[in-house]
Amino acid sequence: LLVGLTALVACAFVTANYAICTAGVTAFVISVFTAAGDPIEETAILRLSLTVAGAAVCALAVLLWRPRSGDTLGDRLAAQGRSLRTYAEVIMAGGPDAPPAPAGATPGDGAAPAAREALIRARLATLADIETASVELGRHRIAPSLAHDLAHDLVVASAIPAVADLTGDRGLVPELDDAALAELDRLTARFGGTIPADAPASREGAFIGPILRAHARLGRSGG
Repeated sequence: LLVGLTALVACAFVTANYAICTAGVTAFVISVFTAAGDPIEETAILRLSLTVAGAAVCALAVLLWRPRSGDTLGDRLAAQGRSLRTYAEVIMAGGPDAPPAPAGATPGDGAAPAAREALIRARLATLADIETASVELGRHRIAPSLAHDLAHDLVVASAIPAVADLTGDRGLVPELDDAALAELDRLTARFGGTIPADAPASREGAFIGPILRAHARLGRSGG
């Protein structure tokens, strides 16, 4: 009965919960050896020692031979920043007084769809690299958790040109000024490993605000 119950637990949770599944497998093995008359009490220390040794060998193998991707988080964030700048420039070109799109037109007709798609692709590439870096051993110039927050700041900033692009509401276009783009350029340079000598500007704004928060995050991390 105990053998069947532990086997059921192991099989039931094989995809649902890894921890419960492995506990079931361990209990199943102990139950089988007990039913076969194996002296579990006498060999428990030996089995535990061998398990720990096996885990150490596995960890060493992962450390020495696991292929690692390059430290590309900074480059990915820089590419996302450049894509955001291009998208913002495209939206700025219309100006706040641009006429509304004609009836039946797709939101963002013109250069905006290509710029928007490039920004989305850059964001997805950043997320993929963050996911990879978060499970790799070793240090990164920009920690994966920090990179995630920085990428989110860029996404928040991108909402401003996206509103103007997708809804045709040009009221927020003045947020996309040259000063904000200059701070975005400085942030992109910091992502790439170049630290500008002068400090970020101090001002409020729906577009520049997230960019300045990203500057502050990098400053707190020493980047």
